[in-house]
Amino acid sequence: MFLPPTRATSLVLFLLFASTTLLSQPRDLKSQAMTAFVEEDYARAIELIRLAITSNPNNAENYYYLGHFLHQECVDAVPNPDCGRARSDEIIRHMEEAIARNPGLTDSYFYLGLEHGVRAREELFSGNPTGALEQLRIARAKNGLPDWLIEYGKNVLRSCEQSSILFTSGDAEANAIFYAQAIDRVRTDVTVIPIPLLNHPDFLLQLKRGIRDYLVPAPMSWGEQQILAGRPYRWKTRNITVPGMAGQILTYPVTSDITMESRTYLSLAKSAIIDIIRTNRWRRSIHFSLAAPVWSYNDLTRSLEIFGLTLRFVPVAGSGQGFAVNVGPTEHVLLDALNFAYLPTLRDRNFAQASILLNGYRDVFLQLIQTHMTNGRNAEARRALDAMDRHVPNDVLPMADVWMEFVSGLRQRLRE
Repeated sequence: MFLPPTRATSLVLFLLFASTTLLSQPRDLKSQAMTAFVEEDYARAIELIRLAITSNPNNAENYYYLGHFLHQECVDAVPNPDCGRARSDEIIRHMEEAIARNPGLTDSYFYLGLEHGVRAREELFSGNPTGALEQLRIARAKNGLPDWLIEYGKNVLRSCEQSSILFTSGDAEANAIFYAQAIDRVRTDVTVIPIPLLNHPDFLLQLKRGIRDYLVPAPMSWGEQQILAGRPYRWKTRNITVPGMAGQILTYPVTSDITMESRTYLSLAKSAIIDIIRTNRWRRSIHFSLAAPVWSYNDLTRSLEIFGLTLRFVPVAGSGQGFAVNVGPTEHVLLDALNFAYLPTLRDRNFAQASILLNGYRDVFLQLIQTHMTNGRNAEARRALDAMDRHVPNDVLPMADVWMEFVSGLRQRLRE
């Protein structure tokens, strides 16, 4: 299954991008700044990259790194009074300065989309939907939400059953889906829950109440005072039960996801996911996006199936050995060429911190092909393989060598 972006993944992508500028340079201010950043000494990294800009004000990458460092300081650090709208303005300004000097510095567009996406949610949650729509349109106009990314968000929504609850990752995926629902009004029946926001009581409160025309409320048993007092809870692995089909009771061992001083805890986010699942009682279908963090569903894997570009929670317990593919809904998304109409625009504007999401397309195609082959449906497998070649061509979304070898093996088997 496709591995979603994590902080470690982002760090690898950052190092790959940074290394292209360092191989032929001495240990200058820029390289010192990046070393400090990798060591999470953000204040030092920011200080050094500012000096690098003073030394060379025409270097586009220096502005990108400054914006990136300022952003990451606010994401990773303890609450910082400097991390408000003025900081966001500064990050946006530096990304725009980077683009002005080098329009090909595509990761700068990612941060423009991210900053304006965060602002859009702030406007929506403060009761100003008009301001939220304006911020999303600004993100789009600045190329921070490209066609291929919005298309991906729509395809995730298309994978959901009517009136579903959809747990997603944050950043690019959440913003693309937010745009698809708020601006293009695609599948507004789906309650979209960016998992990183579940650690914030103010978002949980909005989720319980709902926002007319923009956020269908989620089923939660917690009262508002319990939500506002939300925190990590002391927790050792224990079983929870969820009613299944025909009176069956499904049992899941829920594991902790935080360890501090030899004690284990359940994060507010994971607690909220469990409460929503139990309170829902199968009234609405529950889905996890492929990029949702694994810890958010790893205790439920026995009851998850591949359903389009999502993992759907079903009221039966499987073997837990991999995810079964629900073929009909998955083919409905993958075999429709219209759902991939904008993927070729990736050639013009690709930022790796977002386009990593698109690996989910090929991953689900391959799961579907293997399912057909396992069940002796080679004609259907060939049809899916041909569709993958057309809809997700290698010259648009390059395939890793290990995947190339795997796909070559599938082709050989299907020719036999």
